[in-house]
Amino acid sequence: MAADRLLDALAACQAIFREHASTRVEDLYLERVVEGWWRVREGRVAERGVARRDGVAARRQRRLDSSDAVDRLTLSRLLHTEPHHVPSLVFPEPPTLPDPREWLDRLGGGTWVLRWRWRWAAVVGRAAAALPWRPELLEVEADDGQRALAVLPLSEKWQPPRPAAEGRGAPPRGRVVALLAPPVAAALIHEVVGHPLEGDLVAAGLSPFAGGESRPRFAHPLEVVDDPARLDLPGSFSFDDEGTPARPRHLLRGGDAVGVLADRASAARLGVPAGNARRGGVHAMPGPRISNLVTRGPGTPLEELRRRARVEVLSVRSAAFDLPTATVRLEVRSAYALRGGEAQRPLPSFTLHAPLTTVCEGLVACSAEAEVSAEPGWCRKDGDAIPVGSDTPWLLLDGLEVG
Repeated sequence: MAADRLLDALAACQAIFREHASTRVEDLYLERVVEGWWRVREGRVAERGVARRDGVAARRQRRLDSSDAVDRLTLSRLLHTEPHHVPSLVFPEPPTLPDPREWLDRLGGGTWVLRWRWRWAAVVGRAAAALPWRPELLEVEADDGQRALAVLPLSEKWQPPRPAAEGRGAPPRGRVVALLAPPVAAALIHEVVGHPLEGDLVAAGLSPFAGGESRPRFAHPLEVVDDPARLDLPGSFSFDDEGTPARPRHLLRGGDAVGVLADRASAARLGVPAGNARRGGVHAMPGPRISNLVTRGPGTPLEELRRRARVEVLSVRSAAFDLPTATVRLEVRSAYALRGGEAQRPLPSFTLHAPLTTVCEGLVACSAEAEVSAEPGWCRKDGDAIPVGSDTPWLLLDGLEVG
């Protein structure tokens, strides 16, 4: 009955859009978020807390009016109508807060911070209303700040962030052949493929892939798909934050850029399908964003890749792509020097960087096996953070610069 009342209320909001021209509302976004957190020390919960937030936002001609209150008076103000026209909205109740003890035996000793997140949303447009599905998420933060994000329930293969080995000596100098483990490869693909192919950047001519025949091409014939339908990954959803049904989007095929991540505005400019609009919350405007990047390519045995590499990079603290210079930077957290395919010594933290053209030309091979990774986890753009996921093979790159 509560679900029926909610659907009736959303339909009443649609009627306001149609019958009251003064509202000029493009869509109404409603949200409830519940987050729990626990600080764990040596296998015991030392602190805990929970937060609950409701919100609503009305969008009209690139303007966003939002509020943390969802009462009828607030809704009438956002919709530019009288309160008696506005239905009473009752949001669904969240599930019971999980018991963190079910995860503790997978963490080991030390200090951890666990964060659980449940999110409900509704998007009401003039023609239709959508109730986007989102997964329940668990984020695990280690002592050194490294984070891992996963969908609940946790898969049997899930592992928390592992401590970085204490480095010895100095990292190699100059250009190196680097073997990137799936978490690092995921961060790289996220930065050099996902972000540059977001529709707002492509439509504005700011993306290096907006250059027509001169746009870069990867030497290795990678396939990259943005797939919100991968329900086992954190960036999954059934409808985007404009109410468009989710669908996989090919971004690279055979190493060539073939697709764009688009919201309705950039889709109209570029002549591509919409369906990739995302927002971190009610106070952020939806825009074209990454969901889950799934990467594949003709595979080489991992042992052979190790023999060809000089450095094996296991994790990074951060990754960034600078649009003006089209340069990627990886802040390495954990890596090993290799010789003849064998790990020689752990390396101290260092930076890897290269222009996009070097990355494209230097991507020479990938492993046959791919892995679901906890990174990048959260993606921030203009201060707005959304969950993202990845399923990526090991990548071999020639030409990354140390320093």
